[in-house]
Amino acid sequence: MIHFRRLKKIETSPKLILYRGLNLPEDEIEILRQNVGKLVSTNGYLSTSRSRDVAVMFANKVIMEIEMDMKLETVICADIADSSVFNDEGEVLFDIGAVFEMVNCVEEFEDMNANSNMNKILVFKMKATDKGSEIAKEYIEYQKKRISQSDITLMFGCLLADMGQYKKSSQHFERILYERPNDEKIACIYSSLARTCRLDGQYERSIYYYKQAYDMHTRIQPPRLISAARALNGLGIVYSEQHDYNSALENLTLSLKLYRKYGKEDEEYAGILNNIASIYCSLNELDKALDNFEKVKEIHDRILPSDHSNRAATFINIGNVYYEKKDYTTSLDYYMKCLKIKEKILPVEHQDKIRCLDNIGLVYYRMKNYQEAYVYFQKALMMAEKILTRNHVLFNDLHDHIKLVKNDCLDVETSMAPSATQAIMS
Repeated sequence: MIHFRRLKKIETSPKLILYRGLNLPEDEIEILRQNVGKLVSTNGYLSTSRSRDVAVMFANKVIMEIEMDMKLETVICADIADSSVFNDEGEVLFDIGAVFEMVNCVEEFEDMNANSNMNKILVFKMKATDKGSEIAKEYIEYQKKRISQSDITLMFGCLLADMGQYKKSSQHFERILYERPNDEKIACIYSSLARTCRLDGQYERSIYYYKQAYDMHTRIQPPRLISAARALNGLGIVYSEQHDYNSALENLTLSLKLYRKYGKEDEEYAGILNNIASIYCSLNELDKALDNFEKVKEIHDRILPSDHSNRAATFINIGNVYYEKKDYTTSLDYYMKCLKIKEKILPVEHQDKIRCLDNIGLVYYRMKNYQEAYVYFQKALMMAEKILTRNHVLFNDLHDHIKLVKNDCLDVETSMAPSATQAIMS
């Protein structure tokens, strides 16, 4: 808020034009097109630049051009150029839950390389707005409470990683390590750097930094055992993504043991349980997976907003386990609960909703209720035709599923599987 007040003081113009370059696949670009004329809201902080040239550098095909009226009260943005390692980029950060009106989409041409070749780029023109600010209030307040407990320096590097800017995120953390080698939070910096490396697919570097973080947290006096548990959770995720499930389970189990002894049953604790359950799914130990997913659900029931996306993910996970156990009635119940949340928190057309509708269709098919299966496959396909490319794997799966229903074909063991378990990873 201090940064916002300062921004209002130094900004002489009543309106501020900001830019964000995006590197998106065709299906996500199509989703943006479908939202023209609608309100969209962020579920995290949104980083933008005062410089269009900077945005173009990071853009593949898409730029967001955002008009910010400095008189708006509910939309908060802050000039963080002085706080950023990359202060020449003129970064301005929008607060969680900022609402924008998607005004239009136009094609323009930009000089995007040293050879002076003009490339076509899509510019989505948006306006920050007070409209709809109450829509996601409960979720926004929850996120603010969670993030308020984080260190701003670490949060900025993690934000870069979440935006897919892994190189910049690594540079941010490495610069902190260089400039503040004796910083009391150096172990946390190692953990954050390890997470960035994991997201970038640099698994060996990630393992190295997580182990460094764990060793530091356990050697310091008094030991920071909750932070050590987080590092072990990170290691478990890396090993899982490498399909080394035994190592993953070993680290996650130790993480849970530390958290159970020294922490509390909060969202992080639930996340570790979820990751353990996901490993058991990969090992086809369905009863153990279900037991852990049920524990995750119990915690979420106590601590999360009713429409939180992690609750929807847990419903999918539980539904998937029951599907594999051939308990289709219970599976259907959880898929329906998931769809109810997604219909409240997602745009009218969204890929996650398509997957959920497809899952429901698969369950009805297994129950031999071919009419209902066809209805849900058709709903999913109609949505997919609006926002997915024709060569998207989900688009093709839906056509295959509809053909199977029409042909009343029962030999579908390889082609009729629900969407993958959704891990809630840190």
